[in-house]
Amino acid sequence: ADISVIRMDGDVISVVLGLRGDDRFYYWIPSFDDRYLQYSLGKHHIQLLLQRACKNNLKRFDFMIGDEDYKMRWATGIVDNYEVVIYRNAFAAKFDILKHDWRLMLKKVKNNSALLSKLWIWISKVRR
Repeated sequence: ADISVIRMDGDVISVVLGLRGDDRFYYWIPSFDDRYLQYSLGKHHIQLLLQRACKNNLKRFDFMIGDEDYKMRWATGIVDNYEVVIYRNAFAAKFDILKHDWRLMLKKVKNNSALLSKLWIWISKVRR
């Protein structure tokens, strides 16, 4: 495990839980204080982690699963992940496929709407 922290005036304002193995850094769980959202704290933390990875001669910086926009800004390539699921019956398979397709459609709608994106962030905070 690799825990990286940025502090300001003694307060933790950004944390990244990552993993290190062989010649790679795996960027796993980032979190930062919302009060500093306008300062691109996440980007700054990634930059510091990339600099540290280079200094430690790591060959790869893996953003892991997900196709979020911020990952594409830093990445030089994409590696596909595959999952194989075996169902007990056709109904379970069709239901899961339908659920997956709805989730993708809703994600696209959310990502194309500033209002829905803000609502999503607000709901995510309330659920914590």
